[in-house]
Amino acid sequence: MNRILPSIQKTIVLSGIIVFVAACSQKTAPAAKVEKPYDGPKVSYNEHIAPLMERSCSPCHYPSKNGRKQPFDTYTSVKERHDDILYRVQLPSNNFRHMPYMNENPSLTAEEIQMLKNWAHGGFLES
Repeated sequence: MNRILPSIQKTIVLSGIIVFVAACSQKTAPAAKVEKPYDGPKVSYNEHIAPLMERSCSPCHYPSKNGRKQPFDTYTSVKERHDDILYRVQLPSNNFRHMPYMNENPSLTAEEIQMLKNWAHGGFLES
């Protein structure tokens, strides 16, 4: 009986190793998702995003214009808040979190929203 127990343990351990190796092999492992490089229009902060921010977010988000909200007047500030900006400009205009607030400035068009998305997809080019 004592000889049978170690051989059963060896069989169980070896079976576990075989199952683990089979699960991790390239033929059975799920394929890694490969991101296709962005090949859309080139969007840069200086040329496209800064003018859009100034038109749509000024004066509230521009300290130089007495704005007292989170500033959106620099590349870094807009890049850091990109996801929140994108979320809020896509809300329905009757939602109290929609930006521009209370339609003080015109809402962003679908093309402008897509431009914000393309800026992120293209790697947040500055110029």
